[in-house]
Amino acid sequence: MQCILCASLPVNVRTSRMHEHLVQIGLTQRIARPGKGKAAWITHYACSQCHTEWKHTDDPYDRAAGWSIDKEVQCAA
Repeated sequence: MQCILCASLPVNVRTSRMHEHLVQIGLTQRIARPGKGKAAWITHYACSQCHTEWKHTDDPYDRAAGWSIDKEVQCAA
């Protein structure tokens, strides 16, 4: 179950900012494209409150780039 901050994070918006409980996982990946000037950057995060895992794609050539959920932790019932 997502926390309030994760639930309010806009998906597929490249310029939106992360919230204060997101912690970066691993290194940022740079994906270069031959023939295009700007590379795409992909960074993975996890929320320290609800443990939802996020991927942020910063790609100036993709209008749908931005925040997306990698894995959402479900509460055990």
